[in-house]
Amino acid sequence: MDATDVRLNTYKTEINSLKHQQQLLQKDSEYSQSITDLYKSQTTATQTIIDQNKSLTELVEGLQTTITSYNTTLTSFTTLCAPIINNSVTTSPITSQMPTRSSQTHVVRKPKIQSSKNVVIGDSSTPDLIPKHLCTTQHQVQVKTSSGSNINRLHEQLHNGDFDQLLSSPPTATFIMGTINLSTESPLQTIEHTKSFISSFNKLHPNVKLFIPHVPYRSYSGLQRDIETTVNEYNQLLDQEAASGNFVTYDLNITDDSFLLKGDN
Repeated sequence: MDATDVRLNTYKTEINSLKHQQQLLQKDSEYSQSITDLYKSQTTATQTIIDQNKSLTELVEGLQTTITSYNTTLTSFTTLCAPIINNSVTTSPITSQMPTRSSQTHVVRKPKIQSSKNVVIGDSSTPDLIPKHLCTTQHQVQVKTSSGSNINRLHEQLHNGDFDQLLSSPPTATFIMGTINLSTESPLQTIEHTKSFISSFNKLHPNVKLFIPHVPYRSYSGLQRDIETTVNEYNQLLDQEAASGNFVTYDLNITDDSFLLKGDN
């Protein structure tokens, strides 16, 4: 065998070796691609599980919110429709003679341990409440009037401490308000004022249960327009806000001479 044959065989051997290495590299590449595809598949499966868990979490949270709303409604009906043991109603105008505080810092008022009266605060029509229609588990109902006061004015009186003595002992306080606001502003503006009032009340008097009835339908010479549609929209917004559990709302209808709870006989 001459030198040419030797070189030829050497080249063939090297070529075969290169082919073998190429095959090995190709197999490595295919294996790497399989690993990559498997990783992508696992990632997709993991993301699917995460999305499903997120949906389940949202469903559970929604159910919890619904349950809380039902419990709040049940509590309000229980409180409002308990038998009356003894009703003693007194009426007197609210006077704002206390000095105005320099700031609106929330200072929690500490109520007495034993309470004996429920308080109802509202405009000049409030004394028309018929005691037998004002269900309460307590012995007395005290009605106070603040003639011509809108929500903003009641909020100011709340901050100024005008209601501190009145709210020092009762388990519940009912504020009848909104008609005056709705005669001059939109339901959205009025509900914002209401939400601000609720927030302040719960910070200042955390141990007093707050009730804010629906604004009743009524008309008088001071109103220049029909506000029935406006009142209806506001009452719907009030229902939505009551789902938070920060206060209780219910229907309160007005006849010519009295407030009547809806459904009472």
